[in-house]
Amino acid sequence: MDSVIFDRFHICNEVYSPMYDDFAMLSDDQRRYIESEMKGNAIVIYLYADDEVLEQRFNTRGDDYVTLDKLKYAKGKYEESLSKVKDLEVVKFDTGKITTKDIVEQILLHY
Repeated sequence: MDSVIFDRFHICNEVYSPMYDDFAMLSDDQRRYIESEMKGNAIVIYLYADDEVLEQRFNTRGDDYVTLDKLKYAKGKYEESLSKVKDLEVVKFDTGKITTKDIVEQILLHY
């Protein structure tokens, strides 16, 4: 399990489970257990953007599953969920202000 990337992982579960019937929700105990198992060996990298940037991107690419309203709601839920993370380091990057290349360079340099 060295150098593994989990895309969204357990935090995504807390955000999207209440929004969709086809998502099974983890309990708080399960989330805490997952985080405790990764403590000291993992970081959470959260990529976000301002609502205006999200709306522009959404209108450009569209989505068949997530609406713009749900996307904005999810952004707020991510912030709420991330505030509960206690055992893992959380690093945030504003993708409206920093390029993907620069984010990768920062991650490689510091983490």
